Amino acid sequence: MNKIIKNIRTNILNFTYKAKSSHIGSCLSIVEILAVLYNSVLKKKDRFILSKGHAALALYCTLFEYKLISQRILNTFGSNNTVLMNHVSHKVKGVEFSTGSLGHGLPVAVGKALKFKINKENNKVFVLLSDGEMNEGTTWESLLFASHHNLD
Repeated sequence: MNKIIKNIRTNILNFTYKAKSSHIGSCLSIVEILAVLYNSVLKKKDRFILSKGHAALALYCTLFEYKLISQRILNTFGSNNTVLMNHVSHKVKGVEFSTGSLGHGLPVAVGKALKFKINKENNKVFVLLSDGEMNEGTTWESLLFASHHNLD
């Protein structure tokens, strides 16, 4: 898995430079988490939401490493008319939900988890938040809602 992590980090650096984009720290800070999720945690029916949508390039590079998007698609990052927006976009294969504004991913994840629980589906929902999102009211309301409904 070290090779995959190195490849993801290298692609983040190369595409950030090529596209003259930002949020490099946000992208680099989640590489190991994404690699572990996609390598050994996520199952076919599980859901992953990247709530810190400004770290989109890290997710795109991870999706490429796990063959969910092609090199041709990844090469379009930073180009006009690409589906690979600077904030994560559901138009990309493997992306569950478009995010960017802080505090939107967790409420959607909690809703999906509640649906799975009600329907007795054995699917899991994973959501990755940024530290800034911890100051959003929707984050705390979602956590309280999840606790109230005994979502695990």
